[in-house]
Amino acid sequence: MKTKLMILLIAAICCSSAWSGCKKDDVQDQEDASILYPRIFGDNILFPVPAITSVITVGQTKVFSGLTYSPADQVAVTWKVNDAVVATSKDYTFTGTAKGLFTISVEAAYNNMKTSRTCKVQVN
Repeated sequence: MKTKLMILLIAAICCSSAWSGCKKDDVQDQEDASILYPRIFGDNILFPVPAITSVITVGQTKVFSGLTYSPADQVAVTWKVNDAVVATSKDYTFTGTAKGLFTISVEAAYNNMKTSRTCKVQVN
């Protein structure tokens, strides 16, 4: 008899906690409090650590593609060469038009936060 009473008591507690779970407003509050940071993925080869300078000759190109960004389709992507904005697309192709050392960077921005990756390209 005590076993049946315990089982009923446990079942009642489980049912009451299931009915009193997150309310719709609680879920929205949790989602609103969640902070999403801009991130860049797949950058190990294009932006290795430690940094390796890529070498190309005048007229050659270096393609920066295959990166993914998070939160998906919500970040603003900016490509810069020597701190000058050159593109706002997900991918970028650098063309060595003159000799020199160039700093290529990609920046992902979301909700007033930014993250970036940088590499060097030597054009001979």
